[in-house]
Amino acid sequence: MPPERFYRPTRTVDGSIAGTFLFVFATVFALLWLSASIVPVFILVTAYLARTFVQRASYSAAVQQNQTAVSLLNAGRIDEAAEIFDRLARSERNTPGHAVYVFNRAVAYMLQGRPRRAYSLFNAVLRSHAFHFGFSHNYLPLLYVEVATCLALMGEMADARRTRDDAARALQDHEFGRLVFLDAVLLAREGHDAAVCELATTRYREAESLLRVPTLKALRLVHAFALARSGSRSSSRFNTLIQGVRPARRGEFAWIGAEWPEFRAFLADVGL
Repeated sequence: MPPERFYRPTRTVDGSIAGTFLFVFATVFALLWLSASIVPVFILVTAYLARTFVQRASYSAAVQQNQTAVSLLNAGRIDEAAEIFDRLARSERNTPGHAVYVFNRAVAYMLQGRPRRAYSLFNAVLRSHAFHFGFSHNYLPLLYVEVATCLALMGEMADARRTRDDAARALQDHEFGRLVFLDAVLLAREGHDAAVCELATTRYREAESLLRVPTLKALRLVHAFALARSGSRSSSRFNTLIQGVRPARRGEFAWIGAEWPEFRAFLADVGL
């Protein structure tokens, strides 16, 4: 679990909203019962409505900032996206979107080459059960995929496969492309290079419609890694895969090999 409290979502937001509404309703009822004037009731209701309006405007602004950061993330501008997610995780703790912002910050940590830090945030979201109910429920299978990916990149294979199975059960049939990169990493770390090549070849189009751009590039590199280990380093397919991720920023793919020494050596060997 992360030490920072703002990285620990809770599932009390909906309950606090309901509690506030009940408190206002009870107060209005008491004022009407005890007072001959409607002025106090008018002031209370007006203040409540004004507060609700301000909160909704603030929440809408935060949602828009999150979407901007997601676009930056998909464009490979990870550090810029991370700053926005971090700011939202700090400032939006009492809003329904907080768990989503922490989740996205964890994705950014993973792409910044800090899988254990990312895992701690994913774990905080998972333990909060914020994605098990309510409007964020659609994020639950994505959370399982990202947790399993972190575990696989860290070499925690048994836990990664167990969480991968949780993801497969939670995903809809048309969403299985989200598992392709994760499955490629699992197979590669277990030495099944032929299976990696088959998976990456036959299911790339399926993954292309669902995975973010940095992850698609990573899939190409894991495919190239498997080809190199199986003796196909000089093949045209290998060269196409390597050239397909260029031009690349310095350290762009370091996150894949952060805790995978063999892959880190492969990146150095191919000049990435």
